[in-house]
Amino acid sequence: MTITSKKSLGKLFPIALLLLITLFGAYAFAGTSDTAFKDFYDFVHNMIGGYVGKAVALIALIGGAVGAGLSGKMTLLVGGFVIAAALFFGPTIVAALLTATI
Repeated sequence: MTITSKKSLGKLFPIALLLLITLFGAYAFAGTSDTAFKDFYDFVHNMIGGYVGKAVALIALIGGAVGAGLSGKMTLLVGGFVIAAALFFGPTIVAALLTATI
């Protein structure tokens, strides 16, 4: 490929992307009428949002604090905090995203 053909492809990319979004936009609207994975979703949501998720979040936070204290690296504490926050707030955020309507 020459430089001029790469520039031409760069100009055509937004047009091609717009065309793909227009043609396949209907597939982006997933319905909730199908219940094939509902039992699995409920199981995972209840596990993470319940006592198991809170226990794992607490263990990650304590593990990060102990690891940071022993090694002197604050990145371990930040990592434990991020994991704990993701497990604590994650189910609420995912449920809000999955039930959002436009």
